[in-house]
Amino acid sequence: AALFCLVRRGRLRKLGWIFIAILLVGGYRYMGAWQPPVSPSMVVLDVGQASCQIVRWKNATILMDAGTPFSRGPSSARSVIEPFLAAAGIRRIDGIVLSHWDSDHSMATPDLITDLPVGFIAFPASDPPRSGLPAMIAGLARKRGVRLIPLHDGERPTGSSFSFSVLHPDMERLLPTKND
Repeated sequence: AALFCLVRRGRLRKLGWIFIAILLVGGYRYMGAWQPPVSPSMVVLDVGQASCQIVRWKNATILMDAGTPFSRGPSSARSVIEPFLAAAGIRRIDGIVLSHWDSDHSMATPDLITDLPVGFIAFPASDPPRSGLPAMIAGLARKRGVRLIPLHDGERPTGSSFSFSVLHPDMERLLPTKND
């Protein structure tokens, strides 16, 4: 239609240029939204006292622990995690899995929830967010529409492009026996 209008004179020619502009803008927006499938990968980031593991597969991005803010300046979320995600073209976090609520593993979570779309926050079911930092993170997550998932042994959380299994060591194997 655009080419047909461009070969005509008058108003039809102007309409042809409008069609071309719409096609260019639409094509640019479409290509910007499309990303090729991601090869499964894991990156470990130094985020202060702890680490942050970023696991990607099937166009999903899961963070394991979020680290702690540095004593001065921006948090590890804003100084380490978010710049890495931006450089990798990641605009959304499907989930954050916290191994536990200690600040060196979870304190940057509020910045991540505030700055990026996050699908869920998972945590050990044996340690619910009752008070302090965990309660603050849970409250912010609820306010921003982020699902809270207490994880149990053997559970299999799933999303539109991911699933994983929760493994827990056999406590009898971890405890020393009389012969040890």
